[in-house]
Amino acid sequence: MAKRKRVPGERPGFKLNISQDYRSERYVMYIVNAETGLLQAGTVDPDLTDGDVNQALEDLIARLKQPEAAHLLLSPRSSEPEDSEAKVEGEHAFVQHFVLMNLRSAFERYGPLDAEDVIGILGVIKSSVKKWSTGMHRRGYLTFIEGFLGQMGVKVQQLSDEEADELDLRYPDNPKHLGKGD
Repeated sequence: MAKRKRVPGERPGFKLNISQDYRSERYVMYIVNAETGLLQAGTVDPDLTDGDVNQALEDLIARLKQPEAAHLLLSPRSSEPEDSEAKVEGEHAFVQHFVLMNLRSAFERYGPLDAEDVIGILGVIKSSVKKWSTGMHRRGYLTFIEGFLGQMGVKVQQLSDEEADELDLRYPDNPKHLGKGD
């Protein structure tokens, strides 16, 4: 019986999967912006847990895997409040809103990313949430990014209505209900 020569890559089931390294320098500022959005959400809602963040990221990733939804969510015009088709939905829509708002800001400064890349960086963040959520700390990840981003000079604080007026900032009445179709 003659031996068959095997050629790499011809075996059934053999697949060389070369994926992007979303932890590389190219994606760092997008990750920082998305995490700043998570920190903003955690500041708005002090009861937000790492589990809530993880669920919000999972829901957002699922939406971004749908081509039409991804286009609407990632396009610059979707940040306009009247664009009802681009609203994020679900229990933690406000978390997704802050992430997307900060990602759009990063797109303006560093160039746009396609949905696959956004899904990749959200996956990196999800793995970070999992890593820092160990033990009995409900906000281990949120505490970590507050300190980490703080070292980078990012500070998030909630403003009173008077402070927002003084700075001429306009926010929705209740950011927790963003995108729920209220």
